[in-house]
Amino acid sequence: MFKRIINSQLFILVLLLSSGLCVQAQVAGKGDETPAPARPAPVVQTSGAPAPQVVTVVHRLNGLKVLSLLHRGGQSPKVVGDEFVTAREMLTNVTAGFALGDGKSIVARLPQAEAEVEFNFYWPTPSMQPAPTAPAATPATPAAPALAYGYQTPPQLQVLQRDGKTRAARYIGLDGETGLSLLQIEGLSSAPTHDVAEQQLQAGQRVRLLAPQRVNPTSGIATTAAPENLHLAVGEIEGKITGLKKSLSGKLARLIVQSPKLTSAFAGAVALNDAGETIGIVETSDAGEARLIPMALVRRAAERLLARRGSVPQPWLGVRGQSVAATPLAQFLARGWTEEEAALLRAKQYGILLTAVAPNTPAALANLRSGDVIVKLNEALVKSQEDFSFMLKEAGSGATVNFTVLRGDQWKAAQRLVQPPTPAPAALMPLELIKPVVVSVKLSESMNPVRSTWAAQNRSFFYSTDPLSAAGVESIPLTPKAAARLGASGGLLVVFVEQESAAARAGLRLFDIIESVNGQPASQSNGVTLLNSNNTQPKILTVIRDRQKFTFTFSFANEKVKKP
Repeated sequence: MFKRIINSQLFILVLLLSSGLCVQAQVAGKGDETPAPARPAPVVQTSGAPAPQVVTVVHRLNGLKVLSLLHRGGQSPKVVGDEFVTAREMLTNVTAGFALGDGKSIVARLPQAEAEVEFNFYWPTPSMQPAPTAPAATPATPAAPALAYGYQTPPQLQVLQRDGKTRAARYIGLDGETGLSLLQIEGLSSAPTHDVAEQQLQAGQRVRLLAPQRVNPTSGIATTAAPENLHLAVGEIEGKITGLKKSLSGKLARLIVQSPKLTSAFAGAVALNDAGETIGIVETSDAGEARLIPMALVRRAAERLLARRGSVPQPWLGVRGQSVAATPLAQFLARGWTEEEAALLRAKQYGILLTAVAPNTPAALANLRSGDVIVKLNEALVKSQEDFSFMLKEAGSGATVNFTVLRGDQWKAAQRLVQPPTPAPAALMPLELIKPVVVSVKLSESMNPVRSTWAAQNRSFFYSTDPLSAAGVESIPLTPKAAARLGASGGLLVVFVEQESAAARAGLRLFDIIESVNGQPASQSNGVTLLNSNNTQPKILTVIRDRQKFTFTFSFANEKVKKP
């Protein structure tokens, strides 16, 4: 699977991009690229006002970062081979970027931004690193190309401006709420631009969507063909606003735009009106329809990233749930509600039924339970999962929120108080007679709440079967050749480290190699046995990082799952 992904997207781009300009780029394999001979290419004309705020961002990923992405998508190989270790540029993405107008900052929706999150979070400081022992001896190997290895390898980002200049950009971080990334270049040339006034946006309004496109070098017409030389230009299509979605606080949350020319290639495109004012950035795009992040949210995301000088996680609660109106009856029955009670709940057309509450999460620690129906967040009614998500994001990480909750046991208690003494039939029991429970929860944070909730829910299983996963580490064995390239005799390559986990606290980082446990070689077959043996005692992990050997003391004694 990973070969298909790499082959379909592996191209190195040398690109000059502005409204109406196009150039060519040569497909390249691993290692250095060779520029293609320049050939004349036609201008692709665009309509409407110029767009000086639109630039092009080129994001290159080395082999191990691609491996990390494949692992997150459940498509990682069973062992890490040499191709991942030596590939300096395995995957390259090109997307539009929006220059904020401050002379240095650019916001872009990078499709593989998650590959840079661990680098952003785990940039080493002296206090985080253990004292190294003597450098590990490097096994004799054939002459190796420059390695892709190193969690200290910074993101490879270039920005191509409308004046033809190509500049290396510094990655600031990923905003978990919007999925937007912030980059910076000192001395970025960008003309002043204006955001559209949100009150002027309405259904039926024309929208211009600008994004990089492949074009035929002779005709200048957009193409999906993949010749040896790629020719690209700023492509522009026209669409219409068909929907404006607001959060329960009344703020514009998303815009829906439709156009028969919309495809997935327009994810990340910058949307303008006819006057050249910026409307937003495309969050997702599919056949005929796109969801836009409005400019107010784009700028708030940039403010969060600048204030933190790094990635900003999303608020994390630790539950799974479904809209009451869309939940099948069987889900209510499985969680203690009767058929009559479920019918009354569904008739109200609001609320979220919690189908799972992961242990040791903010929700569990506040005593939220599977089967609870959340009807309000603070004072606002919760009508859908999308509402609930928007409201949590508006509250922000670290905020304390109050949930108004209906519970089956509260329902039955209310029935017993109804006159006459004989309990009334459930079908006659109005929701208003139930005294709701108010639960206060302090939200935590996570870059990927869905993944964090899944990990918390399954940690008790991992504790008995895979103590590394229980402690927040996911790893893949290295082939002998790949391990030798990295200065190790063998071991397990770390491809994920959960934030705030025992592994993160111990100092393990992405792309570390766990070479041995208590002096015994670590492998997929014996790693679990070594870690499980005498499990309450601290383990000594020997780790190779950037060809240096480090020693970590790793204890699982306090990592057992606590019951809420």
